[in-house]
Amino acid sequence: LVVFDNIILTPKQKERLMKTAEKIEFYPKTNDQNLVSEKIKDADAVINCWTVITEDSLKNSKVKYIGNWGHWWKHRIVVSEERLNEMGIHLDHIPDYGTNAVAELVWAGILALSRNLEKWHKDAATGKWTYENIKRGEKEVNISEVQEHLMQNKTLGIVGMGRIGYQVAKIGLYGFGTKVIYYSKTRKPKIEKENIEFVPLKELFEKVILSLCTFLPMCLKILSQKNYYNL
Repeated sequence: LVVFDNIILTPKQKERLMKTAEKIEFYPKTNDQNLVSEKIKDADAVINCWTVITEDSLKNSKVKYIGNWGHWWKHRIVVSEERLNEMGIHLDHIPDYGTNAVAELVWAGILALSRNLEKWHKDAATGKWTYENIKRGEKEVNISEVQEHLMQNKTLGIVGMGRIGYQVAKIGLYGFGTKVIYYSKTRKPKIEKENIEFVPLKELFEKVILSLCTFLPMCLKILSQKNYYNL
């Protein structure tokens, strides 16, 4: 078993892997396809995350199994599923990889912006304590210096209502009391029963305070400068 990108494996995960094969070799991420070919030529199985595996790197190998720990595997395994089947290679990936982690990170960013956390962190780190100075009458400030926004009743727009988009929507809807609207290639009738409204893309950008889009190449066409100006 050859494992690329092993830096994100915990000791416990490595320990479990050690029980699955007679020999395991761990390697960091590499962009060198010649090196990939060399390392996997005698392997029965390969696990990867970021290291790209191409058809050329598999041609002279004995690989029969590839496990990709990610949900969007096609930019890491640059071989069609049909071709992999022809080569006798089974592919596994993780469809729900990172759903909760990414959704939490999105909300961390939303709250950092809405509650002006960067400024308050800097003030606390330098001992300014702006609010205390205001309460004591020691400083006059412009409202923009202390302005914050509650998320309750704000409108959150989501472009791409997949697993992550839905998780972000639920946190907003049930955790912070935001209104949620969305645009997606296909409508989600089941989700819409939870007071999540489908709207055309143009309307979404005209209504929302915040927007979320799945990070895929097609989003570069959706999130245009014109749409951002409509926010």
